[in-house]
Amino acid sequence: MMKTLILDKSALMAASGPAIEELRQKFDFLLTGILLHEILSGGVEEWNQLSEDAKRALLLKNGSILNKAIYHAGDSWIRADHALVWEMERGCPSRTMPKINLGQGRRLHKMEPKDIDRILRKDGEVAKLLSDFQAPYPGELLTIFSQTGEKEAFEGIQQSLLSPKVLSIMKNDCKAGLEEFAKKKGLKLSESFWPDRTWFSFGTFLSGELCRIWKIWKYGNNPMPNRLKATNFHYDHEYLGYMAIADGVLSSDQHLVKGAWLLWPEKREHIYYYNQTTREVEGGVPQWKS
Repeated sequence: MMKTLILDKSALMAASGPAIEELRQKFDFLLTGILLHEILSGGVEEWNQLSEDAKRALLLKNGSILNKAIYHAGDSWIRADHALVWEMERGCPSRTMPKINLGQGRRLHKMEPKDIDRILRKDGEVAKLLSDFQAPYPGELLTIFSQTGEKEAFEGIQQSLLSPKVLSIMKNDCKAGLEEFAKKKGLKLSESFWPDRTWFSFGTFLSGELCRIWKIWKYGNNPMPNRLKATNFHYDHEYLGYMAIADGVLSSDQHLVKGAWLLWPEKREHIYYYNQTTREVEGGVPQWKS
């Protein structure tokens, strides 16, 4: 069985089809719900101001991006909500769960108002949640960040987040949170449900912790500059959560590469970066800011 790579939207947009297909000779691609959301949400924030012709053009554009993903990276998709339910009810990682096939040649003829509302609502909730986040101990954390470079700061955070003690605490917190979620949703939780680093549920929890820390690094306790930056920032970390059930990632975004490098050191061999300058796929080595 071939190893699996996550494909993010930055790489899908930047890389040529043949570049993606070259990697596909060695890896299977796992396409994710967050990739689909980012494709479908492209440009819709101005939907109500667009003419009918502009709306049709936008749907054609987003549809062509979706078909590029399906045609060159394969048609194997997974949704976060499906993965969580699988793990909670079956008590095993969702890596092996059946995948969704959307079908090649898919066309986006129209989007209903409810579809637009759902996209905008999700983006708005994500942007507000992240923008409003403040560090529990801002003075201490901001002091540490101000005294070190990015590489040193995040190497220290990596050592903390991935230490056996902290991982144990986070696993317990993740399990307790999802047990409460299962009760509210009426789900039957498996007795074998105990998420760790090979489970999507825990990968999402872990990447969420890094997302909040990184927000403090870049913006302190201030609101994020705008909604688009907030959503892009958050969705990068959703891709990182999926890496729990994959072996690596292809991205053209240094922010995501850095996060993958930090959270999944055992997968660094298969972290790939598409360099838009050289138009080549490279080993995903972070370019740290001083």
